[in-house]
Amino acid sequence: PRVAAFSSTSNNPFGKNAQSAEPMHPGLKFGLGVTGACGAAVAAYYAYRAAVRPEIHPMLTTNVIPEVSDKIFEQTDNMLVFFFDDKEDLERRKLLLQRTHDRLKKISGLGRVSTWHSFQDGLNAKLSERAGTTEDNSKPIHAMAYKGLRKTSFSFYDADLHPDVQEAMIKFYEPVFEEPFEEWEDHHAQYAQIISGAQFVEEVYKKAGEPNIMLLQMYEDTCFMCFLMRPFINSMSRLFFEEGVPVTIRRMNIDKNDFPPKCPVSRGTPTFVAYYNEYKVRKFEEFKPKDVLERISKDVFIPPRTMKVLHGLVEEVNIRFQLFTQYVMWVVELNKLQAMLVDPVKGHDESDADFNMVVQELMVADMQRRDEVASNIRYLRQEVDEAETDLLYCAAQLAEQVLAQEKKLAGKA
Repeated sequence: PRVAAFSSTSNNPFGKNAQSAEPMHPGLKFGLGVTGACGAAVAAYYAYRAAVRPEIHPMLTTNVIPEVSDKIFEQTDNMLVFFFDDKEDLERRKLLLQRTHDRLKKISGLGRVSTWHSFQDGLNAKLSERAGTTEDNSKPIHAMAYKGLRKTSFSFYDADLHPDVQEAMIKFYEPVFEEPFEEWEDHHAQYAQIISGAQFVEEVYKKAGEPNIMLLQMYEDTCFMCFLMRPFINSMSRLFFEEGVPVTIRRMNIDKNDFPPKCPVSRGTPTFVAYYNEYKVRKFEEFKPKDVLERISKDVFIPPRTMKVLHGLVEEVNIRFQLFTQYVMWVVELNKLQAMLVDPVKGHDESDADFNMVVQELMVADMQRRDEVASNIRYLRQEVDEAETDLLYCAAQLAEQVLAQEKKLAGKA
């Protein structure tokens, strides 16, 4: 909430120095009194209308349950969004919506959940038909709950929420974090440490203090850019440590951790957030290796020789991409040949699903590694060579199998 602070010298007529102001004109005093009385009467009238006929409460969709926007969604956590087909659908069922909203606000454990509405044509009709409730007066209100990157749906048939629904909602909005990670040993301690959401406040927020900047990278195992830049982040972290650059990097998987307190919401990855101190936090617009490096250099001095090395590593990230692509292609081809060896007649037709599955599996495996750009390139070259060797071996096996089959057919002829 925004708080307006007034000093002792404020011109606020209700402040400490109000007694030093000139006496109020009698006519003005009378006018203010009438205005105040009228305002109280109007407020009482709307309160009466809300109590007796809540379906005509004028503040329902504008203030109490506003419409969600893309910008709000990108910046807000702990959301419950009610969906309607259109404005007419909302108008028909706003009584149930308001009563449900009021009931939710009284449930302990849901105090921080903000409620919104949105329109998605046909969604409620499909869900209601699936539930077997097609009459307007029996249609439930469907809502989507958002916590971190998690989401689930709830349907509200009446404002008297079933205990099971209440329990499910409270449980859903409880924060989910990975188990705390132990600090890495030896030279790995200089890399960008992975933390859980439960460690965020101690390992990031409380350790920030100029000149030391805590840089948090939010990532997902299935995010390709997160995968591609992973060893670069480790190389950059080590070089910062060795050169005394006051930037400490931490990484948090937001696919496995909800957003902890003091952490901004991020609906896309990778996202970098710089913590300068407890009052100064900035989410970077930049997310590519070169851009992130240039952005950091605006806040702290990075020695020219270190910048030169880091720019060279940015170029090597492209080599990593080329090697990984080659590795994926060899593995896909190897899977095809192995399938043909098992069943030469049926064989194996390559599909986009097969290719994507190989990419995802190799990415997730790589994200568990603790290495830098140079060592990762060496590792990928070795994997490419081994995959190529396996491919040639399978090809030879398949060729022998085909020749044996042809000899067998020739003998029968």
